[in-house]
Amino acid sequence: MAKTKVIIDEYDSGKACKFYSCFLGNETQCEFDKFIDRVDSDGKNIELEKLVTILNDGILEKNGAIERYFRLEGKRSDRICALPVLASKLRLYCIRISDVILIIGNGGVKTTDTYQNDTHLNKCVETLQKIDYELKKLEQEGIILYRNKTILDFPVELFINT
Repeated sequence: MAKTKVIIDEYDSGKACKFYSCFLGNETQCEFDKFIDRVDSDGKNIELEKLVTILNDGILEKNGAIERYFRLEGKRSDRICALPVLASKLRLYCIRISDVILIIGNGGVKTTDTYQNDTHLNKCVETLQKIDYELKKLEQEGIILYRNKTILDFPVELFINT
């Protein structure tokens, strides 16, 4: 099984929360930017605009990454969640570390009953699950520490099985 390097770095910071995103392998574009490019190919995606407004106004600046914004995804043992836009099939998958730290990942438009039945969405969730698993190991070993809205000693570099 191959290993892929993952770098988690700060994406944006606001009054209530700090966003981080992931770079996989040697890619120069983070997962969240890939999500934006994939969903907004024509520059007129109203659902994406609503999601970005929730991210920026609701989460980053006002309320933080409180649970009510998210739908739990993945397994009970991980911190994977989706930020759905009401009455929309658009899904952004994240790792919710706390109310003040959110790792924003990738996603897309959900066209199947479950994300597991969509190859792209399933890969997005599985990648975040692997990242979360490795993060938890580093947290338990005391290698990764959090203070307020900050992951200390970032960018974080870890490896996941691919």
